[in-house]
Amino acid sequence: MNVATSAEQSLYWLRWWAYGWSHAHPSWQLQARIGLDPELAATVGKIRYSWLSHRLEVTALPAQKPRPALLRLLQLAPEGRQRALDLAIAICSGGASGPDLDEAGHTWCRRMAKALQPGYWIPEGWRQYPPEEAGLLLLKAWVAEPTWRKLRLGFPRPAIEAVERITLPAMPSPRLDAVWEAVSWHVFNVTE
Repeated sequence: MNVATSAEQSLYWLRWWAYGWSHAHPSWQLQARIGLDPELAATVGKIRYSWLSHRLEVTALPAQKPRPALLRLLQLAPEGRQRALDLAIAICSGGASGPDLDEAGHTWCRRMAKALQPGYWIPEGWRQYPPEEAGLLLLKAWVAEPTWRKLRLGFPRPAIEAVERITLPAMPSPRLDAVWEAVSWHVFNVTE
């Protein structure tokens, strides 16, 4: 879906792109690598972005064009992002109920699965992975590689390292776009 982003959304995206490392999952231990408190690290990052990126081993990359669905996901708290992963897994599993989905969420996923027919396009090997890895595999397949390099910092490092060792056949972009557009809208707008 090609929706124009507002100036406010664009600014949010650019800030996340430049300073997303400041919200990294604790398992990455980025703050410990530089030995600065978070406020000082943010100030140094504004002045010496390339130095800080190098020190954190976070590649400085040109910003990609933002996707509205991804912008919605980025604005969620960690619990909301986890719910988004759970919903995407349930949809791509053909509507199978996830352990953390309530009846309304399960019904919604079943309907989405019926419409998107993931059985025809999800690689067979995808179903063998634990839920956390399965959800991250879907997310990684959806975003461009430069975006993934930034986005992955928001999730537990052991799960990311496991996902990055997995090779699956490509999944169709239009189907993944539909999954993540629906999931991001649902998590952002529907309170259960």
